[in-house]
Amino acid sequence: MSYCHPYLTHPFVLYAPLIVIKSPDEDHAMPSTTKDALKKNEQSIVDTTIPSFNLIRLPVVRRLTTLSVSQIYRRMEEKTFPKRVLLGPKTAVWLESEVLEWVSQKVADRDSETFRNVT
Repeated sequence: MSYCHPYLTHPFVLYAPLIVIKSPDEDHAMPSTTKDALKKNEQSIVDTTIPSFNLIRLPVVRRLTTLSVSQIYRRMEEKTFPKRVLLGPKTAVWLESEVLEWVSQKVADRDSETFRNVT
């Protein structure tokens, strides 16, 4: 029978104690390994951040834009609508941020036209 601490889940894994460093000028304590990693690799941590993309399928694109399927593909051909991303032979998605940006641009165009017509 092996001994396992009640708070630890696996009896064969060695758990190292966590050393916490707190300097007088800091409001919060940070584990030494995290603090060292931030000091040594601060720039590399920022550079290796992977952007997150929300991928949306055609029904969501239609709901956000209120365009028909044929109108979406027509505007893609005319290069006036964001391109789709093919994930497979039968799977197409759009970046939600690009579609929302397109919608925002349409609203901005409307507002600038309204302003031009008033003056």
